[in-house]
Amino acid sequence: MNWASRRRFVITAIGAALIIFVLALILVPTLYQAPSCTDRTQNQGEQGVDCGGPCSLLCTALQQAPVVRFTKALFPAPNRVDVIAYVDNPNTGAAARRTPYTLTLYAADRTILKQATGTLDLPPFRSVPVYVPAFFTGNVAGAQAFLTIDPSKVTWFTFKGTLTLPKVASPAVGGTEGAPRVTATLSNPTFVPMTDIIAVGVVYDASDNVIAASQTLLKTIPPQGSVTATFTWGQPFGLPPARIEVMPLLVLPS
Repeated sequence: MNWASRRRFVITAIGAALIIFVLALILVPTLYQAPSCTDRTQNQGEQGVDCGGPCSLLCTALQQAPVVRFTKALFPAPNRVDVIAYVDNPNTGAAARRTPYTLTLYAADRTILKQATGTLDLPPFRSVPVYVPAFFTGNVAGAQAFLTIDPSKVTWFTFKGTLTLPKVASPAVGGTEGAPRVTATLSNPTFVPMTDIIAVGVVYDASDNVIAASQTLLKTIPPQGSVTATFTWGQPFGLPPARIEVMPLLVLPS
């Protein structure tokens, strides 16, 4: 190969290398897809397809279904039915937002009086009250309520944040026999205001059965401050109250 041929070869090789380099710069970002939690592939250290490891979604094998501890129909006034239920999240490090549930009220003969749906947030390893005032209107003595959750419709995700609820202290029964009242002190342990806090008050008898429930809205609890939550009823409890539970509701951050 003479000098001119060698020169043409070198120029051609350099040109080809430049073309390959430019094509690589264009095609590699276009064709290569970095692993993600939505690529339907188990990669990047995931415990399943798009779940576990660096992904927030909890794998099915690690999920525990929410447990409905109880559901009860209450009759706080003539021709009115309230419903109270407790739902437990047994997962210590997982939460679920806007979990759908179905609430059904049955008459004594098992006919359905009303059925409705709703959603609730399930913080990690917590019990969540579901209180529905005036769920049904009518004289339905002996009615029973049931809250159900379809586990396949619960989207669990790993929760690594910190959840802060108001601290509850000094629950007490007051008022009169015909118009009982429950009060409790809710304090804010943080240095920022807490706003629009919904608290549910539940009253139990000596056999630990629920005999009454109510809820109240606290517009603001000042930083390092406290407010009194008040729950009222328009008729007697029916049985002497033996225990009071006041639970603030927690909305999971988006």
